[in-house]
Amino acid sequence: MRPHSAGSARTRHTILGRTVVADRPLPGLPLAPSGSPAPLVTLDIHDATDDAPAPLPDACGVVVVDGGPTIALAPDGLGRWTLDVSDTGRWTIAADRIALARRTSADPRAIALDLVGHALPLALHAADVRTLHAAAVTTPAGALLLLAPRGAGKSSLAAACAAAGAPLAADDAAPVAWSGPTPHLLPAGLPLRLRPDVADALALAGDDDGWGKRRVALPLAPLAPTAIAAIAIVTPAATDATLAIDPLPARAAAAHLAAGWKLAPLLGHDDAPAALDAAARLATAVPVLHVAVPRDLGRLRRHAAALLDAVTAPRHAGAVA
Repeated sequence: MRPHSAGSARTRHTILGRTVVADRPLPGLPLAPSGSPAPLVTLDIHDATDDAPAPLPDACGVVVVDGGPTIALAPDGLGRWTLDVSDTGRWTIAADRIALARRTSADPRAIALDLVGHALPLALHAADVRTLHAAAVTTPAGALLLLAPRGAGKSSLAAACAAAGAPLAADDAAPVAWSGPTPHLLPAGLPLRLRPDVADALALAGDDDGWGKRRVALPLAPLAPTAIAAIAIVTPAATDATLAIDPLPARAAAAHLAAGWKLAPLLGHDDAPAALDAAARLATAVPVLHVAVPRDLGRLRRHAAALLDAVTAPRHAGAVA
């Protein structure tokens, strides 16, 4: 591998509870505020000598993204990970250091997305911090996490909550750290990306991110860890008019959370017992709600306001809007 020029200026980005010190610019990622106390993770990017390296031996998980890259992950047994992403390159990841052997065709924007979506959550995982596939906002009661599969509407609901006065804390990746018995969200510090139709319905201005979504301007939560007030399992509602909020029993909540860890498909079956234990611990520490949201963009702000009201003044039951 040929290293990037030693004389190049490094950039600092505070994201997902870490300050990433990178040896080249990362498009779309905000710069770290001065004096950020977040732990450091160094990112070094090199040019790969082979754009088609051999498949990873002993991969614990392989994911093929619909319309996107193929992603494979393998542990080295020493607390490090090797992550191969077909359109950006081969990543080597430890708790405090990430290196990328970059494919020559790699788009810098895709590198930034892979850092946030996979590489940095793996670095957190190596430091015993698990990440949920969730969006999040902050309320006077604490952080509200919105957990759902890709395309289920969690980003749309988070945008509506942020527009209603609950600052955005995460989109897609929500790391959960513990301070004694209390789980905390590590805010992402990143803008939210929305489909243009959702952004238009919420009257949110923004810029095209180059991937068919719009990076919208919304108030961001402070970067300090925030106690988690509740977790909402978001699904589409059976009707077009009613938002329903119902508490989940602990066992069902733990099952949803175990399936909602962002890295679960890559970490594979060997991680399943630890993932379930972590989910059960989280499910007993905070309320987990099932939230059925109508697919009606015209009423999304109203539904978001009702959800925020339910979390800050808990009723947690029945149809609320």
